[in-house]
Formats: sequence, structure tokens, C-alpha cells
Amino acid sequence: MTLTFQASVIFVQDIVASRRFYEELLGQEVEMDHGASISFKGGLALWQVEHAFQTIYERTPESTEQPGRQEHELHFETTDAQATSVRLLEAGVEPVHPVREMPWGKRIFRVRDPDGHIVAIGERMPAVIARLLGQGMSARAVAERTGMPFEIVEQSAEGDA
Repeated sequence: MTLTFQASVIFVQDIVASRRFYEELLGQEVEMDHGASISFKGGLALWQVEHAFQTIYERTPESTEQPGRQEHELHFETTDAQATSVRLLEAGVEPVHPVREMPWGKRIFRVRDPDGHIVAIGERMPAVIARLLGQGMSARAVAERTGMPFEIVEQSAEGDA
């Protein structure tokens, strides 16, 4: 028997607001829309919380239940974390923290979606490598800093040459 990962599902209070956030602000493309559940290309799905609880638990959620908002994050990548952060903040998205550079060189920031789920948005590693090489770091130093194999960093450096 082979198992294949298909999707991460988050439960949302307002599926219209959540769809707008992921589709319009984060550029996700809807693959299927079943009203109470929406699947995006790439493996993210939204379920209206009442629908989710009926399907899974065969009951309605208690008003105090807020499943999965603090225990996980959704991770997206971009080539420009700073510009993406500015665009989302200008759209009124709630920040968790501003853009910060991780010890491995990746710039990342976190926001909350309309239901309070944590959404991390970080640079793609090829963009990190290019930025660090552009700052004058050697390929060996970039490999050490990022934890990426030297061969991959070296290929990136040759591609820029």
C-alpha cells in the first residue's frame, strides 16, 4: 500500500474572507470550490468550521473551540520577502513579526490569516543564495551559512557569472 500526501486542511470561520486572503493576497489558484470547502492548487484546502466538525466529529463546534490556530503554520515562499511584507501590511493583514533574517540567511515574516492561523512567508533558497553571493560572500561561506550543499551554491554562482 502506498500513501500519497494530498493536502493540508485548515478550518475557517468565514470561508469567503479566507478564500479572498489566500486567493487575492497570496496568489493561490482555486482548484475546486464545493462551497463549504475549497481546494487550492499546491495542496492547501479550507473547510468552513461547521462543515468540518459535522464531517469529522458529527457535531457542531463549541463557540470556544478554535482548532489549530497556534500549533502550526502555513509556509509560503517568495523572491522578495520585504516587498511582499509591505504589500500585505498595506492590505491590513495582521503581522506576527516583521521581516527578520534567520541564522541560515533566509528572510522571513509571519502574519495571521482572517482566522488567526499563522502564515509564514520567506525567501526561496535560490534567492537567499543569490543575495548572499551578491553581498560578496564566497560560495563556500554561503554553503556554510545556509546549510545548502556546496555544489548547489556553486551552480548558482556559476549561473550568475
